Amino acid sequence: MKFVMKFLPALFAIVSIGCSGGGGGGSDTPGQNYNKLNLGDGQLASRVIGQANLTSDSSGTTQTKLKTPYGLDLDPYGVLRVTEFLNNRITTFATIHASSGSGAEAVLGQSSFTSGGANGGAGAGRPAANTLYRPTSAKTFGRKLIVADSFNHRVLIYNSIPTTGNPNADVVIGSLDFVTPMPGVCAANTLHFPSHVTVVNGKLIITDTGNHRILIFDSVPTGNLPSPSLVLGQPDFTTCDSTTINGATASRLYGPTSVWSDGKKFVVADRENHRVLIWNSFPTQNGQPADLVLGQPDFTSNTANIGGISGSSMNLPFSVSANPAGQMFLSEQGNNRVLIWDRFPTSTQQPADRVLGQNSMTTNSAPNPPNAGSMATPGEVIFAENSLIVADSMNNRVLIFDSK
Repeated sequence: MKFVMKFLPALFAIVSIGCSGGGGGGSDTPGQNYNKLNLGDGQLASRVIGQANLTSDSSGTTQTKLKTPYGLDLDPYGVLRVTEFLNNRITTFATIHASSGSGAEAVLGQSSFTSGGANGGAGAGRPAANTLYRPTSAKTFGRKLIVADSFNHRVLIYNSIPTTGNPNADVVIGSLDFVTPMPGVCAANTLHFPSHVTVVNGKLIITDTGNHRILIFDSVPTGNLPSPSLVLGQPDFTTCDSTTINGATASRLYGPTSVWSDGKKFVVADRENHRVLIWNSFPTQNGQPADLVLGQPDFTSNTANIGGISGSSMNLPFSVSANPAGQMFLSEQGNNRVLIWDRFPTSTQQPADRVLGQNSMTTNSAPNPPNAGSMATPGEVIFAENSLIVADSMNNRVLIFDSK
């Protein structure tokens, strides 16, 4: 349980714990043409999901409320899916353009909008094919929905995107079957607190946080307990050590939480090392070292906010994304902000150009109650054609920032 506390420190007081959308390979919504998002430092959000207004932060288990949203996915038709960590569910919203406080249209992982228990109320350690326990990410790929069911130590695949009811998943990764979790086993076909999924050029990429690695499958699996073809962050499939054992390097990871790729460049939010690693070309070898590091002056440093809070330092980076216009976005849980690079980074410790959630690059406050420009431990950040969408996790809301 010690690692869980480090993986999710914001929940310490609570738990004494070609892909769609902008978080994976970019969005392919019909008719979209991407220009750079024009977002200013400390810009106020335009709309909010999960709250009636931009100054409230109460959680709830209803059709209009959220409870610790972590993951986001915007499908090719503009439908937003929100992965709610503490409600153990995924809620579906028809559009990001509705007025603040609009309700969800569907729920997955629970029998109703007013249910939020672990594994549908059965509790921890009792998963089923239609339940979730602390999910952190969900992505659509074609007609499929892929879910990182983190505390059940598995990834679920639905061959048809659920629209009504609470159907069973069709495929499970990381477990023998839908009712037998395998936590703590270090092998090619197991998972330990997976936190993010994405599909790029048909390849499924799983961020296996508790095993300090990224797993890459050549295709989206169709059968249970599949093995990946490539691993990053570890030298092989049977090593699951963190950098606390061997130190930070260009090829080792410590609690990674997110991956972005366009099929060429490959980017990892290496959360516990307080850095982002960039591969200039899609990795082809196990344990391949990164080419570039952000947030640290070199590959062997891993200090939070090294040199002080700035546009070039990091504190628990969580989610990374980039749009076709070349902008890169990064949420930082420890600094309560989202950093924006207007051009894709090309040099070590390159500073960000803009910041959301703070009025400057040198602050990291999280006011309570929140306001339209603040954040508290933000989760996933994704882009739309003219907007940036942020899961403001500890404020129990999703913020939408429209380009000016």
